[in-house]
Amino acid sequence: AVLPGAVVELRDSVVRGNRAEPAVTVPSVRAKCPDGPCPFAQAAGGGIDNWGTLTLVRTTVSDNEAGGGLTAQANGGGIVSEQRSRLTLVDSTVTGNRAIAETDGRFASGGGIFVDRFGVLVLRGSVVSKNRSSLTSTYPKSVTEMNANSGGIYVGNGGSATIERTAITGNVVTVEDLAGQPVGFDAGMCVCGPRTSLALSHSTVANNRLAATVGTSTPATGGSGGGLEADGDATISDVRVTGNTVRVTSPDGVALAVAVVNLFAQGSKPAAVSDMVVSGNTVEAASTTGSARINGVGLANNGPAVLTNVRIVGNRGRATAPAGWVHGGGIFNGLVFPRPRPALTLRDSSVTGNSVVASDGVVVQGAGLYTAGFRVTLGQTEIARNSPDQCHGC
Repeated sequence: AVLPGAVVELRDSVVRGNRAEPAVTVPSVRAKCPDGPCPFAQAAGGGIDNWGTLTLVRTTVSDNEAGGGLTAQANGGGIVSEQRSRLTLVDSTVTGNRAIAETDGRFASGGGIFVDRFGVLVLRGSVVSKNRSSLTSTYPKSVTEMNANSGGIYVGNGGSATIERTAITGNVVTVEDLAGQPVGFDAGMCVCGPRTSLALSHSTVANNRLAATVGTSTPATGGSGGGLEADGDATISDVRVTGNTVRVTSPDGVALAVAVVNLFAQGSKPAAVSDMVVSGNTVEAASTTGSARINGVGLANNGPAVLTNVRIVGNRGRATAPAGWVHGGGIFNGLVFPRPRPALTLRDSSVTGNSVVASDGVVVQGAGLYTAGFRVTLGQTEIARNSPDQCHGC
């Protein structure tokens, strides 16, 4: 769809092997680089650029790319759905697409699907797999606000996502800048922003991978990590989150990693999660001479949330550094960001068999559940067989 308000439907089609690449740069309005304004060029919609109402039925979008050597910002390797547009996929596949900001990139988002602000996304019976968002840079720490995120799906502030019977699997986010402090987050999906809404059901988020190698992480950014993030109103049911991995490395700085599932409910109501399994996920942070910090492995909660019949089991954390901490192998209930205030309720749930290992000098607290002075309400919930301890702050 190339005109505002246009309505297009693709059935039984293939969109494959296309590329969106900028040819020139312009000076950035706000970003300052050592030699002046940072150069800016955007690549967006490697396969499809939707400005209206687009429906894909039994259609494959594969092996498209938004990127190129001049790209500072890459959005939507497979599909971009622009502001206030509507995108629906039914029995369709988005796979092998790439949003790549290389050389001195600053942003890469939505390797498979990028839905801009106030957009609507509907996925039914579909697959979003093996897509990638990747940022490579040599910018120093003075250049802030750099990130790669959402290897599979990104939904921007004011947008909504309704996803059912869908597999979000094998997507990747990579970040590399040994001089600077970019972050990477949410290899599977991010519904990002306080005014978003997510309804996710009968789906899987599995085997997504995030790898960040940076000069340092800063607490203001929340760190790198995550496979699934919901920032606004969220209703999640009958979802399995399994086999996802996060690895953050900072050779001589702070390696700060966060959990695979991140609930930052800033909307009108608590995040409501039911009948979910978070299992077999791994979060690692490593630094040779600096510090390693992990805020959650299985799930991090930084807002009001109610979890009912949720199993958080067999997740593994590892922190390797001369100093640092691991807070919450199963659940971290605390401040990843300064707000909102965490308040967690667990009903008929279990936090079992989660484990954390760490170097000497790294403090481990709450291999099952960690709460930093914030309220946790437990109802018919088991916290057991976690290693080396069960619960901190309970």
